[in-house]
Amino acid sequence: MNLINKKLVKFKNNGIKIIREKNAIRLINNTDSHGFVVYPKLFSGKKIKSVFVKFNGQLIQGNGAILQILNTSRQILSETSFNSASTYSVNSKNFLFTIKINRNSEVLITDAEISTSNTSVDAFEDLFKNIIDSDNKILIITPSYPTEENKYFGGFVHSRVKAYKQSGIKFDLVCAHEYPNTCTYNFEGVDVTRTNFYGLRQILSKKKYKTILLHFFDEKYAQILDACDMSETNLYFWVHGPETLYWDWAKMTDAYFTPETKLSELSVQTFKNNDKLIERYNNYPNVHWVFVSEWIKNHSEKLIGLKFNNSVVIPNFVDEDNFDFVEKSPELRKKVFFVRRFENISKYAIDINVRTILELSRRDFFNEMEFNIYGTGDYYDTIIAPIKDFPNVKLHKKFLTHTDISKVHKENGIGLFATRYDAQGVSMCEAAMSGLAIVSSQNDAIAEFLPYEKGILCDTEDYIAYADLIEKMYRDPDYFCEAAKACHDKVYSKCCFNETIQKEIDMIQSVSDYCAKTLCPDTKVDDKILSIIIPSYNVSTYLFHGVYTMLEHKNGNKIEIIIVNDGSKDNTLEIAQKLKERYSENNIIILDKPNGGHGSTINEGLKLCNGKYIRIIDGDDWVNSEAMCELIDILSQETADIIVTDYSEDRAVENISIERKQYPFMIPSKHYNFDDLCYEGYGFVQWGPILATANFRKEVLKDCFKLTEKSFYIDMEFDAYSIIKAETIAYYPLDIYRYFIGRVDQSISENSYKRNYAQHENVIFNLIDFYYNSDVSAQKKSYILNKLILPMIVANYVILIQFLVSGKKYYSFEKRLSKYPEIYNNPLIATRMKRLHRKTHGIFVKSERLIKRIVNIILKK
Repeated sequence: MNLINKKLVKFKNNGIKIIREKNAIRLINNTDSHGFVVYPKLFSGKKIKSVFVKFNGQLIQGNGAILQILNTSRQILSETSFNSASTYSVNSKNFLFTIKINRNSEVLITDAEISTSNTSVDAFEDLFKNIIDSDNKILIITPSYPTEENKYFGGFVHSRVKAYKQSGIKFDLVCAHEYPNTCTYNFEGVDVTRTNFYGLRQILSKKKYKTILLHFFDEKYAQILDACDMSETNLYFWVHGPETLYWDWAKMTDAYFTPETKLSELSVQTFKNNDKLIERYNNYPNVHWVFVSEWIKNHSEKLIGLKFNNSVVIPNFVDEDNFDFVEKSPELRKKVFFVRRFENISKYAIDINVRTILELSRRDFFNEMEFNIYGTGDYYDTIIAPIKDFPNVKLHKKFLTHTDISKVHKENGIGLFATRYDAQGVSMCEAAMSGLAIVSSQNDAIAEFLPYEKGILCDTEDYIAYADLIEKMYRDPDYFCEAAKACHDKVYSKCCFNETIQKEIDMIQSVSDYCAKTLCPDTKVDDKILSIIIPSYNVSTYLFHGVYTMLEHKNGNKIEIIIVNDGSKDNTLEIAQKLKERYSENNIIILDKPNGGHGSTINEGLKLCNGKYIRIIDGDDWVNSEAMCELIDILSQETADIIVTDYSEDRAVENISIERKQYPFMIPSKHYNFDDLCYEGYGFVQWGPILATANFRKEVLKDCFKLTEKSFYIDMEFDAYSIIKAETIAYYPLDIYRYFIGRVDQSISENSYKRNYAQHENVIFNLIDFYYNSDVSAQKKSYILNKLILPMIVANYVILIQFLVSGKKYYSFEKRLSKYPEIYNNPLIATRMKRLHRKTHGIFVKSERLIKRIVNIILKK
């Protein structure tokens, strides 16, 4: 479907012109507000799972257009920039397509091609292919980058990148943040992939880079770097301010005309976590910090309480060619300029600029002055109100291109840049580079870049001092010219190409290969403390990093890794061999076997275990190395049959880590009788020992059971069978396991449940058979029933009713389950709706949602 051939309807702005041309459509918006043209057809998210868009044409003027996907509440689900391609995984019931045409813009659209799919398609296959297939060894990551519709979004990064490219540096560039979709485009000769954090993680999982250059490092990016293999990668973090100055959050975000706020308890805890994160990465030998000012570096060290290792200061580049110096005529001292973002954030100190102009209005020379104010924002009308009626105050409610700003600089003589913090320093430096005499605030962040000895800096809140300084320049043209020249010279010495971009280029080109030295001791240990079985089927993307995290610590030589390659079709076995070469045969055992399923890998792995304790870690999961190291010390002294710890869900799509504490009722290190914790209210709440938390004494597991082979969901069998011989259990509050949730083919996904439903059902009845026929205590049987079997049955009903929507399969399952009255009639299962389905043999399963609505309406009446 191509929208240029479809009927489009104007929405929100009737001033838009739609002109159809041969194989194209022209959209013209000569108004001061954006508008939309809509394809008036609603699409169903039930039928469509993926959308691919190609949006191309010619930008005639302005900021162009964006093809958007909106839901019925007009929320933006996806955006495709002009002259780009994108993919979107549908997550809405209904949606429609619109083209947003920006104000004062004209575009000729030659292609608005939309294709859809009823299956969820990984964006990696198509849009990431060029990146993965390239031989570029450098990756640039930034949260923002210019587009045709927003040419200055992350422009300071773009200026660097253009220079890198001109110098011959080859790189991939990914603009990654919380974007709703993945989009690829070219901006001024630079290929850009804009995606979300999950997309970035896909790239880093598939491709290894020699060097990563990252702007605005924070916990979101750390979540990805932690989960990907960085063992051969140099990391360079550009620090622009907020990433390390977070303890000054109130100063950076407080509104105008309000007292300084205090940090909330949540903020304090968040910032303490940030401190730990910064400290952890600061200790990594492959991490380098690039600060854009001495003040940011020094103040960050003071706030966080550490010294940054491997750090350098390289200021932001101010283009001396675009902002070329022109010596100011004394007459220009009468023209004052400033540009600001008019948002309700007091650090921008626009109120000080306004008060300064008000103060000047009371002086006899005011009418000879002219004030040119540029910028816009949500707080514009409020903040500018006191001076908007002065005839010599020229309000330009817009932002300018760099070229336009340079022209405006030439038309003005004084740059008024009051600031309560290090706010918009690049704009100030651009004005100084052009030769304006800067009037600004007395703080270390500003003094670093301006000739403070010329007396051009004032106490931040003393607006009278700013007015006095401007008056001094007015009455002393020589002083004005001298100050203007000094401002240019100081900024040039700090921010010209040779002092900024060239230093970055030299640094990047001098980066040598990095390979992390192993922290695992090479001393051979025969009596292993822990054997880790790693079931591995097509996990080549994840395996190296997972094992790396398990062994990279001082106790790594006390761990035995058993990699069971279950007939993988990718290069999992090759990665396993690479791990064996990095460590040793004493650490790594490889079992290569035909495919037999998850259960078979555990069955075979258990035969090879020699460690005091055993645990299973899936091939796509990983661990916290420090916590694993501590666990080995604990296990070396422990005697309990089962040792449980905490774990975290590594949710790749949302790019968050959720810590799961399953055992808050257990006193750390105390030995409990397992049966005692099976009584309701006395112990296990949701889960007992599970794969993500449990370490089992070897004698508890070996030669004890056999899991079902060629089947998913056998972890529930393992949870039941593994406690047969267990008598004692102890807990330690270590967050070790990182349970990866994010693979398309994962067994917990809806598609997998639908595809492997029969296996899910069979495992249920395997457990029921074990429940009735095993020789275990009544307490353990109660645990197996309530914590394993019943939750699986509830999940099975969800699969039948919501995923498969099959009355026939529902009836078949019910018939099979009815042979076990104790379970069949359990109140958790025999709900009112399920009793209805039983009586009707499942014929109303497809209508369950409708029936529930009708019942709710009746009950409300």
